[in-house]
Amino acid sequence: VANTQVDLEAMPETGAVFAQWSDGDKNPKRTVKMISDITLTATFTNCQYVVTFDPNGGSVTPTTKIVTYGEAYGTLPDPSTAPAGFAFVGWYTAVTGGTRVEPTTNVTIADDHSLYAHWNADLGDYSRALDCTSLRFEPVDGKEGWSVCTKKSEAFPRGLRA
Repeated sequence: VANTQVDLEAMPETGAVFAQWSDGDKNPKRTVKMISDITLTATFTNCQYVVTFDPNGGSVTPTTKIVTYGEAYGTLPDPSTAPAGFAFVGWYTAVTGGTRVEPTTNVTIADDHSLYAHWNADLGDYSRALDCTSLRFEPVDGKEGWSVCTKKSEAFPRGLRA
């Protein structure tokens, strides 16, 4: 109907912000006077957030990275120093447990957030034995479990018993 006023509001989805209307107007709320048929399209931009890398006992450089919501995290740093006797497992969304984050993982946290290094005991040559007696340690207090495998003719490392 000619000369009718229509109120419009652009509503972004999680992780996005309003950019502009197709006619260049940058106000997400507006009133349009309908004189003739018109098509207006709202455009949105994905938000960017700061990710902080928490080495969880090790050390890492860089300590932060800018990521874009809905896009892959991209290159993730390798910790330069591990806690003594541990090997880096990967980056996770929580200090213990959480979800593993790979370079191809899409950012789904719509806020600045941290990723935490997870570590497993580094058993060196014991993990490479083929003919072995094994001992499995289950997760405790959110830490990941691990296994020791030694040749049947050898004893377990000092302090470990089958």
